[in-house]
Amino acid sequence: MLALGGAACDDEAHFHFLAPPGGSTFGGAPSAGGGAPRSGGAGPLGGEGGAAGAGGSGGSTAASLLLHRYDFEGEGTTAVDRVGDADGAILGGATLTGTGELLLDGVDDYVALPPRLVSHLPAVTFAAWLTWESEPSRCWQRIFDFGNNDAETPGDAGLATSSVFVTPSNCGAASQDPPHVLTAAREVVGSVQWVRTSSPLPVEEPAFVALVFSDVDERFELYLDGELVAGEGVRPAMSLADLDDTNDWLGRSQWIQDQGTFLRGRYDEFRIYRGALSPQELRELARRGPDAP
Repeated sequence: MLALGGAACDDEAHFHFLAPPGGSTFGGAPSAGGGAPRSGGAGPLGGEGGAAGAGGSGGSTAASLLLHRYDFEGEGTTAVDRVGDADGAILGGATLTGTGELLLDGVDDYVALPPRLVSHLPAVTFAAWLTWESEPSRCWQRIFDFGNNDAETPGDAGLATSSVFVTPSNCGAASQDPPHVLTAAREVVGSVQWVRTSSPLPVEEPAFVALVFSDVDERFELYLDGELVAGEGVRPAMSLADLDDTNDWLGRSQWIQDQGTFLRGRYDEFRIYRGALSPQELRELARRGPDAP
């Protein structure tokens, strides 16, 4: 299942999304300074019809819409943005080792990207190549979670007040929801929307996960290995402009209840596109794999 909205919790509190507490928001996620030289994207994918761009849909290619790209090459604790200027900080003890992968231990490792990466867009596609190395019963880990919470200290978790995320395996958001399935969600104060698959993300297998959220084309869709697995015909109940993406995190949840479930796995690449990629373009991304923008 894919859910759009606030971060989910390990128990019923995770699903108290319709009336999250108010309170102060906290500062943006840290951004590492400097960074290696950035390279532009490769040639267009040539998908039919093009993806939704900043001003509308059609006529653009995936390569031209690529806004941020993290390939996890090099060494150290900076996730370099190879396309834009939004380098991220690798925290919790994880580090790049020159292998082109980022290993997260599932204890306290995560990546903090700079704030406000997507809320100014009318449409966005999140794309992640990763290998999940956990058990589905260890639910509410995060592939990514962009949003904010009511913690008083910047960088802490709390109760989510705004969030868009994908989890490899949920714990069931309500009595009618099946647990342990790939889920995406988006939440703002007073509203939550979910889309869900019928199984968890495969374990110990490389996977390509993408989430399309478009105000322009009215799409809220979850893709696995280039195929639509949840959200067909679902219209977003909220706008990206409603998202308070102060904390743009890979591998960590906004919810304090989830702080024992950081992602355990390996990222090969993470991208953000400033538009809603078409199904054809997402199939092509899955075919080409990471490191081929």
